[in-house]
Amino acid sequence: MHTEKTIQLMHFFTEKNGGTISDVKLMKLLYFTDRLSLEKTGYPLTYDDYFSMNRGPILSGAKNIIDKYSNPQYQSIFNEATPGKSPQNFNLKNVSLKNTGSCISDIDNVDFDLFSLQDREIAEAIFAKFGAMDDDAIVQYAHNPSICPEWEWPDGSRRTISLETILHKLGYSSEEANSHAASIKYFKDVVFKS
Repeated sequence: MHTEKTIQLMHFFTEKNGGTISDVKLMKLLYFTDRLSLEKTGYPLTYDDYFSMNRGPILSGAKNIIDKYSNPQYQSIFNEATPGKSPQNFNLKNVSLKNTGSCISDIDNVDFDLFSLQDREIAEAIFAKFGAMDDDAIVQYAHNPSICPEWEWPDGSRRTISLETILHKLGYSSEEANSHAASIKYFKDVVFKS
């Protein structure tokens, strides 16, 4: 996973959402951003691993960053997540930016130095499409098999969503999906190896 870029993307969406966002909505925004990036460029923004969970697809590393609250870069930007409820009374965690007294209200002035112009356009497009949705609406959207066919009901657990599956659902042939996923995984292993 490209941890720094993922945290910048989390910051971007939280700031766009007014400084607070649920982990459920944030996970969907991150997932749809990577999915759109794969569709438009052939490459994800975060290089994270994907899973189906009961409330839809998630990025595993990003979820761990929120849940464990152990990444120093994340801790410098965000408060520890607090418990909350969705409109339909599902449990969630609220993620909020730290108020340092110099809270940046104009997101155009925030330094997202790891974003290319195309990355920024993709993230902006995702927020324009999903930003007004509440937690339950974005989950329902992610569960729609015609929109997110790679998501499968995990039966209370989690299931891996492979890059090959996402690429295949985006229109790659099986051979193309396997080959391209292998090159993404190789790049991920070489560049972002922990």
